[in-house]
Amino acid sequence: MQSNIRVISLLGLCFALAASVSAASREKSADAAAVEKVLAGIVAADNAADLDAVVSHYTEDAILLPPNDVPVVGKLAIRARYEEAFRHFRFDIAFVSDESQLFGDWAFVRGVIRGRTIPKDETSGRTLNDKFVMILHREKDGWKIARLIWNGSDPVQQHS
Repeated sequence: MQSNIRVISLLGLCFALAASVSAASREKSADAAAVEKVLAGIVAADNAADLDAVVSHYTEDAILLPPNDVPVVGKLAIRARYEEAFRHFRFDIAFVSDESQLFGDWAFVRGVIRGRTIPKDETSGRTLNDKFVMILHREKDGWKIARLIWNGSDPVQQHS
């Protein structure tokens, strides 16, 4: 009888652990989908030149680390950089995620940015084939970009 109770208790523990792992897996899956949604959202906002939508994807203390340039620190500075970019270019870009990892309230995505900048004036455009690493943080209102660094994948960038 006592042996049966131990077996039943052990089975109960196994079911509880399986349920816990399953719930954690569902939560991680939901977070992974939310992180991918941020990636899709920032691309859509960039391509639409929607300044408010772009900025809404960043944390207040976000930092951009553009190639061959100084860091862009904070949401206001990021807004100003995008305003200037949208004044001169339209974007036709896509982010392709090669890897993403979640660590509690933090996540990172690594991948490539492909597409092109389309000049609105006499400025030359650029074909994009860049690598990126994006670090995200879970905020009260969802996942946001905390850090973004990118650089060219080609030894010499192509200009159009």
